[in-house]
Amino acid sequence: MRASRTKRALAAILALTVAAGASACGGTDTEESPGTTHAAKPAALSPATHVHSLVMGALDTPEQELLGEIYAQAMELTGFKVEREFGFSSEAEARRALKARRISGYPSYASTSLISLYGYEPSAVPLNYERATFLAREELLKEGLINFRADYFNSEAAVATLRSTARRYGLETISDLKAVAPRLTLAGPPDNPNLNGLEEKYGLELKSVRAVGSSSRFSVLDNREADLSLIPSTAPELAAERDRYVLLRDDKHGILPRYAMWVTTEGLATRGFPDFRTGIEAAQQPLTQALMQDLGAEVEFGEKSPEEVAASYLRSIDFGD
Repeated sequence: MRASRTKRALAAILALTVAAGASACGGTDTEESPGTTHAAKPAALSPATHVHSLVMGALDTPEQELLGEIYAQAMELTGFKVEREFGFSSEAEARRALKARRISGYPSYASTSLISLYGYEPSAVPLNYERATFLAREELLKEGLINFRADYFNSEAAVATLRSTARRYGLETISDLKAVAPRLTLAGPPDNPNLNGLEEKYGLELKSVRAVGSSSRFSVLDNREADLSLIPSTAPELAAERDRYVLLRDDKHGILPRYAMWVTTEGLATRGFPDFRTGIEAAQQPLTQALMQDLGAEVEFGEKSPEEVAASYLRSIDFGD
C-alpha cells in the first residue's frame, strides 16, 4: 500500500526534481562552510583528449550506486574511458581495491572513513565539514590517497517521525522531544539503535529503543511500532512522501554528519590528470541533501534506472557543455 501511495505522490514532483535541485546549489548551514570555494566546470572535451582509462567504484547501496554512476558518466563526458566496479560490501573492501589499483576511486563519507578505517571514536570526529575532511585527508595521505571536495552533500543520520506525530506533540527539533520522550519509542540500526547517544546529548529519557533493519525504517512508523526512527537524511521516501514524514532538526548538532567525499589515489589527483579532479568536483557540486532525496526517489519509486537518473542529472547541470 505504501509503495503505490509513494508512486502517486512522486508523480507530482518528478518533473521538477532535477531542475529544482540543481538550481538550489546553496546548502544548509551543515552542508556548506563559510568561504567554500565552488568547483569550476570543465570545458567541453573531445573523447580524443584522453586515452586514459578509469575504473569507478561504489559500495553496495542504492545511494552509492547512483553516485558511482553519476561520477562514471561525468568522467565519460570529460573524455575518459570508464569501467564500473560497483557492489563493494564495505568501505574497507573498496579501500583495499583502491590501494591495489583495481579501481580509480569511489564515493565515501568523512566521518565513516575516520571511524571505520582509522579507529576514531565518534566523539573525536569534528562536526564541521572543513575539519572533518581535513582529518580524513591527513589519514588518506599516509596511504598515498586523497579526497576531493563534496561539501554540499551531507548524508547524516536523522530523526524522522510521522507528520501527524509531530503535530500532535508540537515537534520541530530534537530538543522538543524532551518533554514527551518517556511516552515515545525510537527505532534505529541494529548495530547502534540509540545512535550517537541521543539520550545523553539531549537529555532524553525514551520509553524504549528498538533495533530495526534498513528496510523497516519507515514501516515501523507507518505501523505505529515506533514513534521515531533514525534514517539517512537522504532517504528517497522523504522526497516521495513529503506530506507524510518529517525530520526533526538537530538543533544541538548532536548527530555526527556524514559529509560525502570522493577518494582516489594521490597519483591520479596530481600527476597529469587535472580534468579528473575538475570533472569529479563539478559533477558533485550541486548535490545537496534534498537533491539526493529527489534523485534517489526517481530510482526507487519512479521506475528509472540509476543510469537514466544520472544522465538526466548531468544534462540538467549542463555538465561538459
